Amino acid sequence: MNVKVGVPEMAKIIKRIKRLAIGGAIAALPLFAGPGFAQSKTDAPQTRAPQVGTVPHALNPLFVLPKDGAPPAVVDGQKISWREYNVALQRAAQVEFYHRKVPKGKIKELREKIINKMVLGHLLDREVGRLGLAPDEADVKKQIARLEQRYKGNKKWEAQRKVILPKLRAALEKISRRSALEAKVRTVKKPTLPQLKDFYSKNAKLFTEPSTQRVSVILLGVTPSSSTEVWKKAKEEAGRILLKIKKGGDFAAVAKLRSTDASAKTGGDLGYLHKGMLSDEAQKVVDAMKVGAVSEPVRILQGYALFKLHDRTPPRLVAFKKSRARARELYRRIKGQKQWDKLKQNLREHAKIMINPVLLQAKKAKETTDKKDK
Repeated sequence: MNVKVGVPEMAKIIKRIKRLAIGGAIAALPLFAGPGFAQSKTDAPQTRAPQVGTVPHALNPLFVLPKDGAPPAVVDGQKISWREYNVALQRAAQVEFYHRKVPKGKIKELREKIINKMVLGHLLDREVGRLGLAPDEADVKKQIARLEQRYKGNKKWEAQRKVILPKLRAALEKISRRSALEAKVRTVKKPTLPQLKDFYSKNAKLFTEPSTQRVSVILLGVTPSSSTEVWKKAKEEAGRILLKIKKGGDFAAVAKLRSTDASAKTGGDLGYLHKGMLSDEAQKVVDAMKVGAVSEPVRILQGYALFKLHDRTPPRLVAFKKSRARARELYRRIKGQKQWDKLKQNLREHAKIMINPVLLQAKKAKETTDKKDK
C-alpha cells in the first residue's frame, strides 16, 4: 500500500536563487509590449525564445489602473512604476497559479503580496549598495552562456540579443547581489558548547523522535474506478476475513494468502511507522486502536484493508550526544533565519514607505491611510 513518507528539507538559499534567476530576470525585463517573441514555424531549430516582460492587458481584472496617477508605492521618495509592478504581478500569476488564472478571492492578496515584495526588494538593493557587495560575475556569465546556448539559432532572439543581454546581465547581477547579502546576513558563528546545550534544552521538540506504531495490513485491492458493486463485494469479503481472524485465524498467515499489498510476503507487516505515514483514513483508525487489536474493514484508496496494531512506542528525546551535529545545524539555520528576518524588519521600520491603498486589502488600506494622515 502507499505509505506517505517524506521529511521536508530546507533548500539552500543560494541554490534556490540561482535556479530561479534566469526565469525571474527575464520576466523582470519590460522590453516588449506584445505577447513575447516566439519562433515561427519556419525557423530552425524549433525552440521558443523567452517571453520577456509582457505588458499586461488593460482589461485583465488582475491589474489596477488608478485614475489619480498615484504610483503603486514610494520608498523614501523613490517611485515604483505601474509598468514595473504589473510585470511583477503578471509573473507571479504565471508561477503561482494553474493556467495563470488567479482565483477571484486571491487577487487582492496577490496584489498586496507583490507590492510588499517589491518594496522589500528596493530596500534590499539599497542595503546592498551601502555595503558595497559585488555580484558573482562568474556565475552571471555562466547563466548568460546557458541562455545563449538554449536559444542559439533562434532568429528573433538573435535579432533582439544586443538589446536584451545588457538588461539581462543587470537583472542577474541584482539577483546575485541580493543573494550575497542574504548569505552574509544568514552567516552564524559556530556555537560554543554551552550555547549548543542551551539551544538543545530549549528546543527539545526538535530532537524528539515521534511515537511509532508497528502495524500489519491485509489489503483487498480494488481499482479506484471500480463500480459500487465491486467495492461492496470487497467490503463483504474483508468482513468475512475479519470474522475468521476473530475466531482464532492467524493474521500473518491470512495476509500471506489473501493480501494484495506488497507486504503480504512478510505477513502484512509494515514495520514501525511514524504518524502520518499511513493515509488519513487508515491513520485515524490505527490511532484509536489498542495494541493487539484488529480493525474493522477500512476503505482506503487502494481497496479495503484490515489493520493489526502490534506495538506503540512513546515519543523519545534523543540524547544530546547523538543530537549534537543536528543541534549545530539547526542552531545556525534558525539563528540565520532570525537575523535575516530582523534585517528586513529593520529596513522597513527605518524607511518612509507609502503603498497605494488600492493594492491593500480593506483593513490594511485604512491603516495605511491613517498613518499617512498622521
